[in-house]
Amino acid sequence: MLWYNLSSHRVGGKVGQKTLDLPPNSKTLLDAPADRNEDYNVKIGYVPEAESVARPLCETTWLHDPRSRNLLFVIPVPGSRAPRIMGFPDFGMTQRRNKFKPTSGSTKRNNAHGSLDFQTGSQPSSGVLAVCK
Repeated sequence: MLWYNLSSHRVGGKVGQKTLDLPPNSKTLLDAPADRNEDYNVKIGYVPEAESVARPLCETTWLHDPRSRNLLFVIPVPGSRAPRIMGFPDFGMTQRRNKFKPTSGSTKRNNAHGSLDFQTGSQPSSGVLAVCK
């Protein structure tokens, strides 16, 4: 799990059995919270900029999908003291190019080397792993 804290708050807690400690405006890599396709508990809090006491942010259950890696962002929310957590699964690294078979569920993207097909496969329709607000 790759975490980016884009807020001015320290964020921390438990992600499965792993401990998250994310200073303001930083990033960290957290090992996968599970080995197989299963739920894991998430309990995250934040410490507001000028305070020393943690406040709850998110207490829920997330599903681990071993076929993907996760990118998570802690972002500030205008008009709110609490940041928001948004997570996105990345299935791109798990699909081997030589095994790729374009389907009607694929999308085309252009880059400097021409167009590439990316299979959308079994990703959630919204593409969002989790949102905590």
